[in-house]
Formats: sequence, C-alpha cells, structure tokens
Amino acid sequence: MLSILLVLVISLAPFMWLVLSTLKPAREMFTFPPTYLPHVFTLENYFNLLSKTDFPIWFKNSLIVSTATTVIAIAVCILGAYGASRFRFSGRNLFLFMLFLTQMFPGVLLVIPYIEIMRSFGLIDTLASLIITYCTFAIPLCSWILKGYFDSLPRDLEEAAMVDGCSKLGALRRVVLPLSVPGVAATAIFIFIQSWGEAMFAILLTNTSSNYVLAIGIYTLSVSEFEWSWANLLSSGVVTALPLVFIFVFLQKYLVVGLTKGAIKG
Repeated sequence: MLSILLVLVISLAPFMWLVLSTLKPAREMFTFPPTYLPHVFTLENYFNLLSKTDFPIWFKNSLIVSTATTVIAIAVCILGAYGASRFRFSGRNLFLFMLFLTQMFPGVLLVIPYIEIMRSFGLIDTLASLIITYCTFAIPLCSWILKGYFDSLPRDLEEAAMVDGCSKLGALRRVVLPLSVPGVAATAIFIFIQSWGEAMFAILLTNTSSNYVLAIGIYTLSVSEFEWSWANLLSSGVVTALPLVFIFVFLQKYLVVGLTKGAIKG
C-alpha cells in the first residue's frame, strides 16, 4: 500500500506543481527559493489566456479535429473489423497483413507524400487535412483492436438474431455493438487521445493561427522574441490536459477492459 501511495505521489507531483504554479501571480513563479503554495491565489493567468490570446480558437479546432477523427475512424473500424472477424474472403489474410504493415513505417517517412496529396486537393492549411491524416493512421491499428474484440464474442448470438429475421448489419447493430461497448469505447478514447496531442503533421499542414490546433498554438503562444511566457505556457498546459483527465477519470474502465480483451484475442 505504501509503495502504491509513493508511486502515486511521484506521478502526480509534477501535475500538482503545474496547477499550483498557474494560481500564482507571474512574478511569484520566479521567486527563489520557490514557493510550493501560492502566497496570493489568482486566476489572472487563466483570464489572460482565454481573453487575450487565440487559445479558445485553438481549443475549438483541436476539439473539432479530434472528435471528427474519432467518429469517422470508429465508423470505418467497426465495419472493417467486423468484416475481417466474421467473413472469410479471398485476400483476407493479405488485407490483415497490409493493415499491420502500415504500423511499421514511422510517420516522418510519410510527411512529403501527405503534403503533396493535400496540396493536390487544395487542403493545405485546413482542418480537413488533419482529420484525413489522423484517420489514415488510426484506422489500421484500431481495426486490429476491434477485430480482436469481435473475435471474442460468440457467433451464436448473431446467428440467433438472424434466425429471428435480422440481417448481418441488423445483427451487428442490435447484438454485436451493444456487447462491444467497452471495446468500441476504448478504441474511441485511444483515437481521441492520439489526435488530441499530435503535433508533427499539425505543424506541417497548417500555416495560419486561425487553423492551429493546441499542439502548435501553445508553442507559438509561449515563445516571443525575447522571452518565454511561462504563465501562458503553464496555464495552457492545464486547460489542454482537462479533457484527457476527464476521459481517464470517468471512462478508464472501458479503456482497460476494451484494450486488454482486444489484445489477447485474435
């Protein structure tokens, strides 16, 4: 018990320091020796961040990109993973191998092809370019995860539903998906987190501040010609982490159950 408590304290200490620092006046952040608790509690840093910068726009862009990526990728992954799990067709093994093969290439090798493709379709400096890019990375891996989860479900339930008059899609919607909520939720959380924090393609595919996501906006916000704006940097870090903290606190059971079951079945 003490070892768990020690690990918990060590893990949470940096984040607690981050939160407490944002509640200090800017001048108190640089006092020496450093203060652990603010002498004067203030929300001025958050007020300046939300009212005097483009942070709300970047937050909205990140939310749009991550949500759209999650919805599109999950819809494609469900159909693809279910088909790969339940049907035997010519080229099935090659299809699964190609899905796996996509994970062997680091993203940096695909930068130039993606830029050229997006430029040819006129999508450079748009949120659509990020959504498409993130979907192409999320779909192969998450299809594998969901396939493993669907493999763990008994086929008898679907066959019983089809005897009662359901089609394959009807059985998927009425029987398989309700039983797959933990796996689908875990996969959706994984996709959202990955797209929320991605920076490399966001830097290369967007050029204007109005289309920045948080990964780029925070960097441009914190760096000026002569100094780092630590107040903005720390405050933006806290606000950016809030959606992910919410996800882990309230949906962690789906994440653990879904990823574990999808990983050991195949």
